[in-house]
Amino acid sequence: KPRLYQTECFNKYKDDDVIINLPTGSGKTLIACLAINHELEVQKTKKVIVICPTVMVVLQQKKVFQKECGDNKVSIKVMELYGDKVQTETSQKKKYDNDLNDTIWETHKPEFDQSSVIVSTPELIR
Repeated sequence: KPRLYQTECFNKYKDDDVIINLPTGSGKTLIACLAINHELEVQKTKKVIVICPTVMVVLQQKKVFQKECGDNKVSIKVMELYGDKVQTETSQKKKYDNDLNDTIWETHKPEFDQSSVIVSTPELIR
């Protein structure tokens, strides 16, 4: 159950664009889950993209979103994307460029199409 300040942050998010700056361990992920659930209730076919600074945070957030997002009847599919994973899966190239980004989305299109939430490191969302 969200704390009062988390509910207040979420309500501000619903009304306007916001940046939520809270200390580590204060519940930003729960606020994100509330926002994701809200967006997917408003439009079920919508995609939510969450950008995380590191692979470890991508993996952590994916696990939380899979558990906490969606409603009791329907779970949502969460896709993870990060450099090392897609580089081995899609190409032998050593650096990222537009061609590789196109290849990433082509290779992962079925998973992307089935996912409601995409959790990624920044280099893959350009």
